[in-house]
Amino acid sequence: STANEAGSVDSWTREEVERLLEVAEAHEPRFHPALAFLLATGVRRGEVLGLKWEDIDFDRRRIHIRRAYVKGGITTPKSGKGRFVAMAPGLGELLLEVLATRRREILARGWARVPDWVFPSETGGPLNPANFQRTWSRVQRRAQKVGVRPLKLHTARHTWASMALAAGKSVRWVADQLGHSSPTLTLKTYAHALPEEEVDLSFAEFGGPKRHYAAPPDLEKRRKENAPDLTGRGRSRNLEHETGLEPATSTLATFPKSPKSLRIPARKPQGAAPSRSNAPVWARSGHAFRLAANSS
Repeated sequence: STANEAGSVDSWTREEVERLLEVAEAHEPRFHPALAFLLATGVRRGEVLGLKWEDIDFDRRRIHIRRAYVKGGITTPKSGKGRFVAMAPGLGELLLEVLATRRREILARGWARVPDWVFPSETGGPLNPANFQRTWSRVQRRAQKVGVRPLKLHTARHTWASMALAAGKSVRWVADQLGHSSPTLTLKTYAHALPEEEVDLSFAEFGGPKRHYAAPPDLEKRRKENAPDLTGRGRSRNLEHETGLEPATSTLATFPKSPKSLRIPARKPQGAAPSRSNAPVWARSGHAFRLAANSS
């Protein structure tokens, strides 16, 4: 049932898949193409056992899943209806190799023609699900010795779905490939495989300048750096630390005096003695210079 399928979402990593296929090819060469088919399509075990050559469209690169072979015999797929699944180029090449092998087996096994079943038994009929499971158990034990987790064969279906979603395939497309009755089931089962963060926002660019601007500065960080500390000194304190020079203290005397044409002469009291005044302070190259004016 769909409830059972949604309960387990374990999947193999890409490295584990490669090791599985290497073990199967080396020790169970007849089983290897069927395992590769499961991992490349995400179909159920009964659906791969019920596959016939007439279901494979090499020209359109698609496979028609319309029957399943289970313990009780031939039946419809679990969803109750057929579907088409995409066939990757690599899988198409593998199936052509399998077909060539079947043609060579005609004489060796005494067949009258190539069997209708893509993955037949040694007698040319449909492969018994129990024998298929026993072969998988042997592969599973050998693969465990090279670091592959001993998960169920149905994990091949979960692995395909997880990798498809992680690669950016839509939930609806994955649901159609798997034969789910609704994308809701797919999303519920494989939400963990969806990309966590989308950083490509090019789809939201509609005209405007083509120049890429840098991110705005951290205003909060800058505010804290320039904020006065307990001594009342802010950024000037950082400058002193960076350059080793203490900036001049800002006073009214640090600003240049107004032009004479705009200066309002100060009234001096009668009989006042001349006083000594200081010239303004100018900061040059980080140094403070004080120019003293001699009294007249």
